[in-house]
Amino acid sequence: MTQINNDTTNSIAGLQNKDSSTNKNDELGKDAFLKLMITQLQNQDPLSPAKNEDFIAQLAQFSSVEGIQNINDSIDDLATAFRSSQALEASRLVGRQVEVSTSQAQLTSTGSVKGTINLPSATKNVSLVIQDASGNTIRTMTLGNQQRGDLDFTWDGKNNSGEAVAEGRYAIKANGLVDGSDKSLTLAVGANVNSVTIGKDNAMILNIDGVGSVPLADIKKFL
Repeated sequence: MTQINNDTTNSIAGLQNKDSSTNKNDELGKDAFLKLMITQLQNQDPLSPAKNEDFIAQLAQFSSVEGIQNINDSIDDLATAFRSSQALEASRLVGRQVEVSTSQAQLTSTGSVKGTINLPSATKNVSLVIQDASGNTIRTMTLGNQQRGDLDFTWDGKNNSGEAVAEGRYAIKANGLVDGSDKSLTLAVGANVNSVTIGKDNAMILNIDGVGSVPLADIKKFL
């Protein structure tokens, strides 16, 4: 007869520890635990059976393993639901306009570009400069003195002569006098979301027209 000994008990405890880690073999670990415990009972020495307290302790271990498995299953279900929710939300973003921190603007058939200038403090002589792909200034917009905060702007897609320019990529720069010094100002420019992908750690990545890949967390505003 095979007797119950510390090695067998330790083997069962080892299975519990193995099951406590989150992995795809949790179900196998739980079944193996139960099988080993039944085998142990079948092969115990009838003259020296397992003590009641030892058997109860093993049942408690099995219950703990099963509980961990159920928790892992619940977490997996929540993760699956979260990913499904993300995918649904991502599909709704395609075709929308968002504001992202960039100095690049993609002029489309809509004929205008919207954005925001961040003013860290009261700023004088705020101006917006639009340049073409060759670096030539085609439009200068004077926005005057402004208070601290976000200043919305719209470029109508026209040059200084009032003529509509061709569709394509343009550079936008903002300047102003802050505490008497001429400084460049931070911009957020509106652009279309062409597609959305789920990146590492289930983070949503937006493919923005004229800008490229931008994490959802970096989007300033939805237009």
